[in-house]
Amino acid sequence: MNRRDALLQKWPEWERLFPGAFRYPKKLGVKGFEGDGGLTIISFDPSGDYDLTSGQSRKFYELLLKYGQQDAHLMDTYLVPSLEIGDREQAAREVFLEHLAAAQPDAILVMDMTSWWRPDTLESGFKGGNSFAWHKFVQWVPPRYPVGSPAVNRWGAPDLVIQDQHRGCTIPCYRIYHYSYMRRGVDKVKIWEERFASVLADLGLLIPTLPWAWGSRPRPHLLEPLMPPDRLRVRLVLDLHPRGRGGVLHAVLVLRHDAFHVLLADRPE
Repeated sequence: MNRRDALLQKWPEWERLFPGAFRYPKKLGVKGFEGDGGLTIISFDPSGDYDLTSGQSRKFYELLLKYGQQDAHLMDTYLVPSLEIGDREQAAREVFLEHLAAAQPDAILVMDMTSWWRPDTLESGFKGGNSFAWHKFVQWVPPRYPVGSPAVNRWGAPDLVIQDQHRGCTIPCYRIYHYSYMRRGVDKVKIWEERFASVLADLGLLIPTLPWAWGSRPRPHLLEPLMPPDRLRVRLVLDLHPRGRGGVLHAVLVLRHDAFHVLLADRPE
């Protein structure tokens, strides 16, 4: 069963267990809960902004779209506000793990309100208790590998690598501040976006862009498939001047530890 169908099949059961359960809406070209891409993004609990009308919610969706992650699956640790969980903690954990299994993530990004992505808090999360996404995530996920183990070598900088017991694969997990952080101004938006871009680069999902505004100019031609890299190392932008041509040929070399890939495009002078 594909990701979307698996999620929609389970939703009525989750909604019965947690009446009023929230799921991220389709909006601005982003699929939200129905996202069936390989990236799953996890928050903590519903904020009350159920229609995602706030400025920071809109910016979050816009950045997903900007970086080609409109198909990412968006979910919360708790389907209702955490204060409403009460004695249903075990049921919430079971639903969370079912949700992850249905989403079938290839990579996970956890939006955490407090701990950011500091390695020294990897196992403890927020010191004040169990009320934030990363802390709950490391409590609840299946067996995990410590950072630095051989299982991590496929990626450059995950905060954690977990084992998917259903599919028999490993999943890199990363931390980022919650998107509500962006309400604090353009500087915070920039910080959030830089972190998001660095995670996508580590996963090989960030296609390098040439350094000028495209306008009506031709998009780059991908001469060699840009496959997910083991580790993104360096980007170089070179100006080449072929003989007999009026334009300047620009190339972006994406260097990795095992190969390099080239993007070429003509730019009129």
